[in-house]
Amino acid sequence: MKKSILLFVTGCFPTLFMEAQTQDSINEKLVLYYNQGIEYYEQKNYAAAIKAYEKAIQLNPNDPDTYNNKGNAEGKINKYKEAVIDFNKAIQLNPKHTVAYGNRAYAKYNLQDYTGALTDYNKATELDSANSELYNNRGDVKSILKDYAGAIADYTKAVKLDPQYALALNNRGIAKLNSDDLAGAKDDFTLAIKIDRKYADAYFNRANASMRLGDIMNACGDWGKAGELGYVEAYEYANKNCK
Repeated sequence: MKKSILLFVTGCFPTLFMEAQTQDSINEKLVLYYNQGIEYYEQKNYAAAIKAYEKAIQLNPNDPDTYNNKGNAEGKINKYKEAVIDFNKAIQLNPKHTVAYGNRAYAKYNLQDYTGALTDYNKATELDSANSELYNNRGDVKSILKDYAGAIADYTKAVKLDPQYALALNNRGIAKLNSDDLAGAKDDFTLAIKIDRKYADAYFNRANASMRLGDIMNACGDWGKAGELGYVEAYEYANKNCK
């Protein structure tokens, strides 16, 4: 089937006829642009990924995954407001798009919209109650909001789902530090270190817990280890407190 397109140009009014693309041709281009977006994203060429996804959206504006992926690429270059708009569209097209809720929550977190982030993480965990990362990330939001008990509960859930989740253990330790549960915090940092012997943040945090517990010797040892692993600030603490 042919479709006529009337093209208006200043000074004249020629009529052009263009052969319509077949649906197969459109689908081929759609897959091409979508896959290009993924490839560019994996190559960390986020601007190119965004452009590829925009081309895919022009061909099919009703695919939630394309909007979600475009939002991810925008987030990588700190365009969080634009990312939220795309995640909104993904969720509008698929109200049960768990990944888009989690991604929108992360974008809102970076925009310091912590209440909005919490709402989205609540919805995401409702849709996927077995996702340890969602609980860890929701714990981060609750920590920012100083709901340390709620944060600890979320980190605990994350660890229950994934016992090797060193990040969640470290984060739970920080929440316990902020709740003055110094011994509990130190235990969590130790568990995180057992999982990842090169976890500089966990050594640094355990040193701080030891310091507050009056255990200067172990604090100095952990600051030194954290420094060796690349946590340069740890040396400043060691120089100040370790003689």
